[in-house]
Amino acid sequence: MPSVAIVGPDGAGKTTITKEIVRTLQIPLKYVYMGINVQACNFALPTTLWVERIKRKLDKLQRGAQRDVTPGRVSLGTGKLRKGKAWAAARLLNRLADEWYRQFICWYYQWAGLLVLFDRHFVFDFAEDCSRAQCEPLSERIHRWFLNHLYPRPDLVILLDAPAELLYARKPEWSIEELEQKRQTLIRACKRSPHFFRVDATQPVEAVYAQVTKIIGDFIGRDFGIRKSSPAQTKRQPC
Repeated sequence: MPSVAIVGPDGAGKTTITKEIVRTLQIPLKYVYMGINVQACNFALPTTLWVERIKRKLDKLQRGAQRDVTPGRVSLGTGKLRKGKAWAAARLLNRLADEWYRQFICWYYQWAGLLVLFDRHFVFDFAEDCSRAQCEPLSERIHRWFLNHLYPRPDLVILLDAPAELLYARKPEWSIEELEQKRQTLIRACKRSPHFFRVDATQPVEAVYAQVTKIIGDFIGRDFGIRKSSPAQTKRQPC
């Protein structure tokens, strides 16, 4: 069975659609979150959880040090510690290990005959932003090189796309300009995939679901049909 990635900018409805597919589609499949939000991961290395805890503790220490600056007192320097070469190298190695760990899990489920459904995907989440490429740290550029040249791409990529103004209205975590920049970066990255489809995410959830499932069904040679609407689908949930 193939792997299918549902990708899109924040606010496009990725998690809403993937969870609806998992809940309703009558086909053996496995849902795998392929993003960096540790709380949302259903698979992650123990070291990833440790790194996240260390990061939170360092953030807390840094905030405390900034509040408690007195004459003659030595700063803890946690900000410099986090930005140091050793910390950057450790995070890079752990990130690569965690990404490959999830990929091997996906291969296992594919070999077992299950369709693997990705919510997000590292290759597209870390796609190169041309406006920031020159100012990125070395560890980020190394990480992107590994993703672009060595990390497997999904067999099928479905991009949920919507204008930046609508994305901002649904999830105002980034500015409209930043959302548009991320959207264009994502579109360029998706176009490099041989099996790529773009779905208008401004449509009602029911219509987006029907279009996405039809794309998946055509790709694997199955007709899922269009299911009836349900109360759970009348309200859009942000991804």
